[in-house]
Amino acid sequence: MIWILKYFIILNKVPGASPIEEGCWDCDEKAWAAELENYIGTKVVGSVPCFCDIQFSRHEFLFAVKHPNHPFSKRVVTLAEKIKALAPI
Repeated sequence: MIWILKYFIILNKVPGASPIEEGCWDCDEKAWAAELENYIGTKVVGSVPCFCDIQFSRHEFLFAVKHPNHPFSKRVVTLAEKIKALAPI
């Protein structure tokens, strides 16, 4: 039997995100992803920016459930959809 393993990367806590500058982190994330894809040789499925407002919150547990409109929560949903699309039928 031959096993073929396929793996992907998700970047976590990518620097440069802030809820105030919601659209500004895309360039940084794309640069990180391109560098890793080139270096490691596998696809970066997506990333989660580092949001200081969540990181330093005393109530970060289940943040996405309590704050579904926050950019972090939206990113988690998008990543989940991308991962689901990678699964074989």
